[in-house]
Amino acid sequence: MQCGRSSHQYNQCMGFVRSPERSALSCGMTPLFRPNLSDFAVTGLPRGLIIWRVTPAAAPNLRERLRRTFVAAVVIVAGLLAVGYGLDYVVFRIRVAANRNAYGSVMVNHYTAVLQKNGKTTLTFDPPQPWTCVNAFFPHAGSFPCWYLSRHPDQRTNI
Repeated sequence: MQCGRSSHQYNQCMGFVRSPERSALSCGMTPLFRPNLSDFAVTGLPRGLIIWRVTPAAAPNLRERLRRTFVAAVVIVAGLLAVGYGLDYVVFRIRVAANRNAYGSVMVNHYTAVLQKNGKTTLTFDPPQPWTCVNAFFPHAGSFPCWYLSRHPDQRTNI
């Protein structure tokens, strides 16, 4: 079908008017110009120009939408955690550089659990000692945050 001079033929040719032959195609792309077999040269290529109009894709099903939403949520949460850790580290380093209460101390009850050959565990308790902690939300410089140590004063080491 080639574009004629009337506006209806032009609109139909340009893809603005849906024709029955176009709606029957289900591949997602609709040709606006289809060459006849006589338009093919000896090489098998058409002499005319073929223009393809891309139709909108079908809406994704529920499983695909849920998967995309879940992946987006995981990426957003991971990004927020990374930004939060970075900001927390910057604040911690500023506190260390300015000597402004970067470290704290919490009394911790430490004990060691030793697994013996017969399958029993022997616990060895140490006297309570103050542990150095960091005043931050995340652990830094090899120390736990003070809020975590104050809520978990019993620390176990397995040997």
